[in-house]
Amino acid sequence: MNAEEAYHRVRQYISRTDNRFDNWYCGVTEDIERRLYIAHNVPKDGHPAVYAECTTNAQAREAASGLCLDGCKGSSVNDQDAIFVYAYKISGQTRQ
Repeated sequence: MNAEEAYHRVRQYISRTDNRFDNWYCGVTEDIERRLYIAHNVPKDGHPAVYAECTTNAQAREAASGLCLDGCKGSSVNDQDAIFVYAYKISGQTRQ
């Protein structure tokens, strides 16, 4: 998936789910399970979260940058192997 496709996939999910981008955190990773469900403590069942696999690291970073411009919170992780862009709704249970 290219950056534009990944960006639109994640953006559409957020728009359908909440539409307040400032309630969401986004980032990139090479290991979606570890990053989303362990590092950020996102519950696997029932918690709003979405991810898309990009073809390259540059595309994943571009998609995440677009989401941050839309208002998502996020941070830059120095992970050159990251090809997943992800977002989750921030809650009292999740960790940024």
